[in-house]
Amino acid sequence: MPRTTALLLVALLAAIGPTRCSAADRVVFLRSGPRRGHLYVASADGTADRPLTQPGSLDYNPAWSPKGDWIAFTSERGSSADTRGNVAHLAWSPDGEQLLFTSSRMGF
Repeated sequence: MPRTTALLLVALLAAIGPTRCSAADRVVFLRSGPRRGHLYVASADGTADRPLTQPGSLDYNPAWSPKGDWIAFTSERGSSADTRGNVAHLAWSPDGEQLLFTSSRMGF
């Protein structure tokens, strides 16, 4: 196994659902802990990880924009979260101008 692959595997062992952005050569992943889960960004080889979101909320389902300059994600923050429907399956338009998602919420 190449060294960079081994480093990436070691760095992401505690990660859930790493998503790679080939345009920016980075990964975003969920790291869960005692104060819920939050997102981290790291270089593609697993080094230089840094928090993208703060502890205390549940952040998940990240999706890179096509150019790698934006990350959309689902979040449950505080008591003001809209619990009438779950947002999932985030996808960017090819030009990165629009975001598509599915929801179990009925109506508008």
